Formats: sequence, structure tokens, C-alpha cells
Amino acid sequence: KVFPIAFVAEPIEIPVAMPMEQENLFPLAVSIVSMLKTAKPGTRYAFYLMDSQKPTEKTRQAFEQLEKAYPIASFHFLQSGYRPEYYPLELSELIPQVRKCIYCTPRILAMQDLAEFFRTCSVDDYYVCGLPLNGYGKGEKAIESEVLTLHCERLRKYRILEQCQEGIGKG
Repeated sequence: KVFPIAFVAEPIEIPVAMPMEQENLFPLAVSIVSMLKTAKPGTRYAFYLMDSQKPTEKTRQAFEQLEKAYPIASFHFLQSGYRPEYYPLELSELIPQVRKCIYCTPRILAMQDLAEFFRTCSVDDYYVCGLPLNGYGKGEKAIESEVLTLHCERLRKYRILEQCQEGIGKG
């Protein structure tokens, strides 16, 4: 007899961190909505929005409305002391309850549910995983900064932010 093999996915909450610019929230909203619209049943998102300043009341209200429209999403605002290019380094310290997360810029659009990617993208032996900067097979060891998978637990354990602070500077 032959029995079909089915992949049964448990419900999952995907932590997604993104930089937020108060003066230009539209690309951020478009990127977030693309993730929410492509989510399959059982997928939830916890969005961690990073900025160097506290969000305005108008911004908070806009994300509260988005949360009401998409009950599978929660939004958390994180205030950073660093420039946006260093947010991934600081992120693990700001969300100590998160083991692994996706960090992406508002320039991405999700074309399918991110749950399978999140489940299968293993960072167990790395601090960060991403796409090769100039494509595969080019011999370079640099990755794109648009979409990263961060091993937050490992970054905290080895105190990477602390080790890098002298070179990155605040503000």
C-alpha cells in the first residue's frame, strides 16, 4: 500500500524587524501588507519597527488600525541608539525573547507566505544568513542587507553588539 506523505505545519509566529522612517511610512506599510496578504492560515507576524525616535501618536494609530484590519499581526516599536545600517546588530539586544528573526527593509514585497522560509532557513551555526551580494558563484563572501535571517540568541550569547560598538559609534 502507498500512503501519501503530507506536510503538516504547526501555527507559527514569525518575528520580522524593519527600519521605520517617520517621514516616509508608505513603503513600510506596503511591505508589511504584502506579508500579511500572502500569509497562510496559522501564520502570525510580530513586527518590530525600529527607529531612532519614538513614533508619533499618528504613527501609532495608523499601526493600530493595521492591527485591527489584520488580526494575525502585532506591532512593537523599538527605539535605537544607532544609525539604521547598524540596526541588525542592536536588534538582538532589544528583543531578548526572540531566538531567530527576519530583518528586512521596506523595499521588499512578499510574493508568498514567509513561514516555510522561516522554518527552513537555518542559522544554527551562523550569526546571520542572507543572499549573496552579487549572486551565486561570484566567490565573494558578502550578503545583501535587504533581507537577513538573524540568530538573535547567538548574537546575544557572543555579545556581538558590545564587540562592535567601538567601530560603529552611536547616532
